[in-house]
Parts: sequence; C-alpha cells; structure tokens
Amino acid sequence: MAIKETAGKVKDLLGLESAFGLAQRRDSAELALLGEVALSENWPRINKIHRQIQARQQKLSAHGSFKSKKGFVPTFTQIKTIDSLEADSRRLAAAYLYNHAQGLLAITDSTGQRQPAGDAYRALLELKDNYFPSWENANALIDSAYQNGKAHILFETSVLNGVPDGKAFWRDTHLGESRVKSEWLVFYTDSTARSNFDFRAKCRLVSLYVSPESNTSTERTECTQVEDGYDEKLDTAGRVISRTLKYKTETKTITTYSASRSANGTVLLQLVDEHTGKTLHEQAIDGHHNSSDSSEMFMVSAPSEMFMIGYVASSIQGSIHWHLRKMFVAK
Repeated sequence: MAIKETAGKVKDLLGLESAFGLAQRRDSAELALLGEVALSENWPRINKIHRQIQARQQKLSAHGSFKSKKGFVPTFTQIKTIDSLEADSRRLAAAYLYNHAQGLLAITDSTGQRQPAGDAYRALLELKDNYFPSWENANALIDSAYQNGKAHILFETSVLNGVPDGKAFWRDTHLGESRVKSEWLVFYTDSTARSNFDFRAKCRLVSLYVSPESNTSTERTECTQVEDGYDEKLDTAGRVISRTLKYKTETKTITTYSASRSANGTVLLQLVDEHTGKTLHEQAIDGHHNSSDSSEMFMVSAPSEMFMIGYVASSIQGSIHWHLRKMFVAK
C-alpha cells in the first residue's frame, strides 16, 4: 500500500484509513492461518509478512500526523510489537533454512545424489542474502554445498559396427567442452580424471552419411545497351545541326558455378546413474549440415568429407549438452 500526501480532505483520509486497515487485516489473517499449522517451513513466509507490516507502519509513522482541514483524524490500527515479532521470525526463518540445508547435505553424503546439495546451496544463499550475513557455519556450508551439488558426467563414446568414419566423427566432437553455461554440470571424456563419477553418458554413433559432392554449371544470356556513336543531321551547307546518341545491343553469356553437399548422423544417448546402475534416459540425437556455394567468377567446390563430418559432430555435440542441461539443471 503506497502512502501519498493527501490534500487534507476527509474523503482522502477515509480512503487511506480503509486501504491501510484492509492491508493490515489481510496480512493478519494470513499470519493466523500460518500459525495454526505450526510448521517450521512457514517461518520464511511469516517473516516476509512481518516485514511487509513493519514497512507499512514505518512509512505511516514517517509521514507524521493526519488531520483534515475540518478536524477529522483517521484511525490506523497498528501492531505495536511488530519489531520484536519481525526479529523473532527472522531468527526462526534463518534457523529453518540452516537446518533444512543440513538435512539436504546429509542426503547427498549418504546417497551421492547431487540435487539435494544444490537445493541446500540455494537455501543457504537465501539465509545469507535475506536474513543474516553470518549464521553459525552457514558460509562454510555454502562452499561445501556448491562443490557437492555439481554433477560429474563422464562421456563414453562408441560406434555401431558398419558405420563409416566413426573415429573421425568422435575426434571432431569435444564433449568435455560444454557450450551450455551451467555451474552445476562438469563434463569429462577422460575416465581417469576422477575416482568416481555421478553419471555416465554413453554416446553410440549409429548412423553417419556424407553425400557425394554435387557440381553444376548453368549459363544465361544477358543483353545490354551500350553507346555506339552519334547520328548527325546536316544542313545544306554540311554543318551539323543536330546530334543523337546511338546505342547497340551487346550479348554476353554468364556461367554460374555451384557446388553442394549434405551430411547427417545420429547418436544414441544413454544416461546411466553410476550410483544405482539404472538407465535414466535414452534419446536419439540427430545432426545434419547442408553446404552450398556458387560463383559467377570461378569454379567452386563443397567442403571435404572430413569437414562435413566435423559440422555434423559439432551439431550433435551441442544437442547432447542441451539435453543433459535440461535434465539436471533446476529452472
């Protein structure tokens, strides 16, 4: 509720009185409902309401007295103990977030699951940013939660029998270098980089095709008008009395050289939880690249087969990282 300067009119003060009372009753009613269930998880919400009431009453007090020109004084019902209530609920909200984060970190410690630690990190940041900059050892737990909340994913690549150029395909992918910005996912291609991983992303190349290069040339004829001297008109004495510019039509043949090539591939992505051995997700990831070039100056050529494989590999790499981020990173 915004409190603005009034013109001292009774109707303005009555409107302010009504709006203030409505906001106070609304917040008090919600506090009563939250108090009935007595859940510790409600303390952050309770504290938020206390802060709303506190800010509203402080704004009213800062304005000074309200009185109309005719002597009318509005009545504002205030909660006199709001400062102490806010201080108490702030401490209880901080305690809830701290204990909640500790419980989440215990789940990560016992199960190896990374998501609870990530949730603990966010709860501890809320404590630090909204309640107390320092609360017990919350700052140390923030660092621990941040490290333990990261999911370490090992890529394992293979090629289906009969698929050509599989080695070249995987050589052109850089799965350990994610293009997707995420502080919670760490990708590896070296199985010796860590003693254990959270997930294994099995990537099997099941198809790869590069078309032959297609080269064409087409001709077209262009006609243009160019200047070709003058037509002169002479008088009886042989003097030029008029001169008209002449044009002639020139024809030339223009050759357009074109080259094109296409490539596509499919990788079967299988995500395995290393803690349980269960397959969490399977997805066929398709990639393709079309290349075409043309010139009227000289003959052109399409990219080589190895370049086309590299383009498809890059496309599939980006899609794999996108799918993994969609699965793991909280919105």
